[in-house]
Amino acid sequence: MSSGSDPSSVLAALERAQDAFEMVGRGRTEFEDGISADADWKTQLTKACRLLEVVETLQAQVGYYTAVIEVCFGGIERSIEAYALSMSNDTLQFAVSQIREGGVCLCD
Repeated sequence: MSSGSDPSSVLAALERAQDAFEMVGRGRTEFEDGISADADWKTQLTKACRLLEVVETLQAQVGYYTAVIEVCFGGIERSIEAYALSMSNDTLQFAVSQIREGGVCLCD
């Protein structure tokens, strides 16, 4: 924000970030290089791979053990979401809500 009184650029950026985070209908979500947007399952799997790259970066530093663990859990979650999506015809929003509510059986 230039003068501090016009929040429109900040609000627009927040709206784009929320759209990307929720992956809802204000256009095709654009990810950084290395994240596939071809299919929901592939998007989640490549996000998991990127998180593993982050883990390598954090491990090169000293003292970020908790962050490494948290990022690993994020990678595991994305991998489970990718598997669930690849084995079903569900949308990402449905699969994520079901996984987080504990309503998905990946046993079949």
